[in-house]
Amino acid sequence: TGKVYVSITDPNGVPVRSLNICFCGEEKVVIHYTYDDQRHDERRNQQQQYHQNDHYERKISPIFNLDAPIHTTVNGRIPVGQYEFPFQVVVPHFSPSSMRFKDGQSNCQIRYYMQAYLNSGGNRNLNNIFSNPFKPNTFASSKTYLEITGTQQLNNCVNGPIDLPPETQRVNKCCCFNQGTMTLKSDLDNDALIPNQTYNLNYGIQNDSTVQVEGFQIVLEEHIDFTANYRTEKSKINLIKLCKNGIVLGDNDGLNPRLLSDIGNPRHVQLFIPRHARTSHSGNLIEIYHRLLIIAKTECCISNPESCIEVSIIGQPTEQMTHSTMPEPSAPFMDTRPEPSAPFMDTRPEPSAPFMKEDVVVEAMVLPDDWFPVTADIAHLPIATAISQDGNSFSNDGGHAAPKQGPSKSVFI
Repeated sequence: TGKVYVSITDPNGVPVRSLNICFCGEEKVVIHYTYDDQRHDERRNQQQQYHQNDHYERKISPIFNLDAPIHTTVNGRIPVGQYEFPFQVVVPHFSPSSMRFKDGQSNCQIRYYMQAYLNSGGNRNLNNIFSNPFKPNTFASSKTYLEITGTQQLNNCVNGPIDLPPETQRVNKCCCFNQGTMTLKSDLDNDALIPNQTYNLNYGIQNDSTVQVEGFQIVLEEHIDFTANYRTEKSKINLIKLCKNGIVLGDNDGLNPRLLSDIGNPRHVQLFIPRHARTSHSGNLIEIYHRLLIIAKTECCISNPESCIEVSIIGQPTEQMTHSTMPEPSAPFMDTRPEPSAPFMDTRPEPSAPFMKEDVVVEAMVLPDDWFPVTADIAHLPIATAISQDGNSFSNDGGHAAPKQGPSKSVFI
């Protein structure tokens, strides 16, 4: 939910066809790289010098771009006065959660913003910068950025227990000399992980080698890959890194492998997913994926067998978000003042997805004491459609993920 505040001081009013809201989501990538510039001063017969130059590759890929009117004038003009235009919008279910990542001077982000503007009927630029037909910064608001947190689920996510079958791996010394095999088995009670939640991991090993397992290491990796104009940055973050002691002897004599099996008596560990874990995402420019590794640690110069579980982070549960109410302005509203003669968009059908029950106030605005507006009916914006990699919009209603939370925003023109 949100509200647009409009103040018209010109006695003759302002020529306007409609008041529009632009709601956009996009991936943005900046990749920093350097190259050496070779120079030679022939006049001074100096040797060649190398100068390092900084360069940046930038690219933006839209996720969706919704531009819709929330008020249409009858006679092409908004008269002098103060107005409030409330609106409601549903964030599309396919929208990934907002994120930011920085590695040196390179960075990537998934961001969302809203902008209100008075449309005089002129054409707007194709790069989503609003064309202001009047004075600068007077009839178009600045961009208001939103933080979207949702429960997007990737297609390869089972959202249930994962039981990996036993996997046998060779154990080598100094990369070449085989010392036997080890068989790893693991299972996780869910591969769709939510931050601030705890999950159960069971793992076991059968050691059929001549070396002993000195302990285990459990690592939850977060991989972030982002691309701009054929340049790619790859980063890895360890969200969880646990070291578990527990010696599993090797079959030195090859006589009693039954005593060496640990698969029938699996080990157990609880994994707490940190709150700062980013949601898994596969977009045009940014890819975020997660891997859970169970590594059997051996002595120096011996290979460490490992088992890998592909998991997905699907966002925070909605009950973990803080809720509050929008503060009232300093002056009361004149509820008895008649509404403007221009019709409002109160007949637009309701969106198919439900709205959130409570407003999340992410930004507050202090109104002047002499603010006595005419308040319009709530306008319901249509649900945005996804933009494909070639820039075309398409409907993406086949998913079953829950709609994202729409925070309460205020925009002033």
